[in-house]
Amino acid sequence: MEETLLVLKPDAVVRRFVSVEALRILLSRGFEITAFKEMLVSTELAKRHYAVHEGKPFYDWLIRFITSGPVIATRVQSQDVIQEIRTILGSTFAHKAEPSSLRGKYGIYGGVNVAHASDSEKTSAEELGLWQQEAGLTSGSSRSIERRINGYISSYSSGKFSDHTQELRRTCIGIVDRKVNEENGRSTITGLLDSEFEKADKKYLKGFSETLVETCLMDRDRK
Repeated sequence: MEETLLVLKPDAVVRRFVSVEALRILLSRGFEITAFKEMLVSTELAKRHYAVHEGKPFYDWLIRFITSGPVIATRVQSQDVIQEIRTILGSTFAHKAEPSSLRGKYGIYGGVNVAHASDSEKTSAEELGLWQQEAGLTSGSSRSIERRINGYISSYSSGKFSDHTQELRRTCIGIVDRKVNEENGRSTITGLLDSEFEKADKKYLKGFSETLVETCLMDRDRK
């Protein structure tokens, strides 16, 4: 048996229908989920989680993004679970991910890609230890946790929503390719996110929108 850390990032949790779909997939695959916590990530935890990237041009952006809204942190257990979850998620960069993967369907652009998952047994042990120590992600009864997850799914499955992932992705690519200017792109992204889902976490939309525009601008400036 293996276990892994899976964190649904702010783009999945602010857009609640995305986190619902991700959790449904986990349950449908029969994984044992032994920890489940919705939370805001502290700057200290973010820095320690992404310490391997410190000094890279995108490091500060990673910190801003993971702290821009709530996340759902989980501990998942099964045979070969590390590779299975990474296959479900798809390639790291959302706009390049396989269309049938979770990131291909719901990731917007680049590292705004729905979820983080540990990439090896060594990384899994380190990350689970960190998130237990810094965020209180402790194991519990899988039956009790499954009931909580089903309650979450039930809470956010009702209500009208429109999935604007593809429009959001096209806008980001337009910004990167300089076919959409920054002001119009920011306005379009904010409007699309605001109109997606009536149960979205509206108070986090602005901060999340800004980090999304920021990663597009960083890619544009690298070209």
